[in-house]
Amino acid sequence: MISLYMGEPMVWVMSRPLDTAGMKKLTPWLAGLFVLTLRLTCRFRYNNDPRQLLNRDGVNHLVAGYHAVQIAGVLGAEPGVGTMVSRSKDGELVVPGLKLIGHVPLRGSSGTSEKGGLAALQTLVEYVRGGKPVMLTVDGPRGPRGKAHKGISLLARKTKTPVVGVLAIPTRRWILSKTWDRLQIPKPFCTIDYYFSDLIYPQRGESLSGLTQRIEVALDELEKKHDPEEGYRERPKRRSRRQSVSEQKAA
Repeated sequence: MISLYMGEPMVWVMSRPLDTAGMKKLTPWLAGLFVLTLRLTCRFRYNNDPRQLLNRDGVNHLVAGYHAVQIAGVLGAEPGVGTMVSRSKDGELVVPGLKLIGHVPLRGSSGTSEKGGLAALQTLVEYVRGGKPVMLTVDGPRGPRGKAHKGISLLARKTKTPVVGVLAIPTRRWILSKTWDRLQIPKPFCTIDYYFSDLIYPQRGESLSGLTQRIEVALDELEKKHDPEEGYRERPKRRSRRQSVSEQKAA
């Protein structure tokens, strides 16, 4: 049992251990409070940021980033940006945090069927056509890491909206090296630098694959220039112990 203070009356935070159902309800809000703490304690620096000019000219936009830097990415996003969140249990974990920092969670399908994907796309299309930007992790939710999927290109083409790539780099961060994307978590009181690509407009007659490739190249160039140690394309493959032994014998 944990109390806020001793004495009469005694205020208990917990009178008994939380059951499984209680933890499921509490965990998303604890995660949300952590995200809010980062938002309040971190500093943000923006480089080559086109969003202010776009907003001034009444031009909507889509923001593309990689899954590994999604936490830092959402911290510096503009208020009202839409973020696609699945209706799965994992999706429920991030909704409170997004709301606390001013994002609008757009709930997609919990399934992986084509029908579910079309429903999620329609939700995004309606939000963008309403004049609000959307932020998407283009290699999520399960990778491959650094490989952009076609969803953002389809959204850009349907809404005739330009895409801008963004890379967020905290000056101090935890890196979860065993996750598929090497997820990065900013540390409180750090500074986060945001680097933006040039605007990427859908071109007449361009295939979805072609537009997706241009978005992927823009993000890769940002990593290569500003974060080569963590950049997907620049990180050398780790050699296995067997490879190292074979190379030593050959020498």
